[in-house]
Amino acid sequence: MKRTLKLEKDIYGVKGALEKLDEEFKEFIIKQPNYKEFFELYNRFFYNIDKIIHTYFLNTSIEYAYPNGYENPRLQDLRDLQEQIVQLKNEIANVERHHFYFKNGKFIMSDEYKDDPEPQLMAGGQIFYMQSHKKRKILDYQTYKNLKMRVRKSMGDIDDTEFITFVDKNCMTGIPIGPPINTLQDIYVPLSEINMYPATHNDNNSSTGVAGIGISNQYA
Repeated sequence: MKRTLKLEKDIYGVKGALEKLDEEFKEFIIKQPNYKEFFELYNRFFYNIDKIIHTYFLNTSIEYAYPNGYENPRLQDLRDLQEQIVQLKNEIANVERHHFYFKNGKFIMSDEYKDDPEPQLMAGGQIFYMQSHKKRKILDYQTYKNLKMRVRKSMGDIDDTEFITFVDKNCMTGIPIGPPINTLQDIYVPLSEINMYPATHNDNNSSTGVAGIGISNQYA
């Protein structure tokens, strides 16, 4: 028994073909790149990508985003903190300190010279001026006289034996030492220079060992 298959086809005229048929072939059009799709694929296969490619992406991106060079923002934060530390240290170093017994502005000398201090004063180097809790050696006799006049200007003249505070050797040794004084202007140096003197020395002296040691002047 034979079967007949009937085939039919539509025939369009020129006008009908233009209206009915798709002549653009959209399926063959190149798809526009989409960075979102790229990153979706990048994130999906992140750990499957070779490290060399990761390094290439990283270096290329840094060169493009930071043409003048990249710096981790935390490094700037670190520098800012370091500057704050330096500033705080400077502020602390410039705070005036006080000896628990000898007031700043006092003159002290070893008690071995208490009977006749003038020869030693004239020779220089045996008299000390208290400033910011440290004893500063006065190296010049005229500077001593200028300092004495400055301190006693409103109190009149006074003999050196009554003006100077004489202490014994152990007491003198227990007082931390500051930078020497050559001229009157040296007493106006920044307090940090006195407090940190000498700069390479960690001054742990707390002026201990002074209590109970002989002091022979009422002006201490």
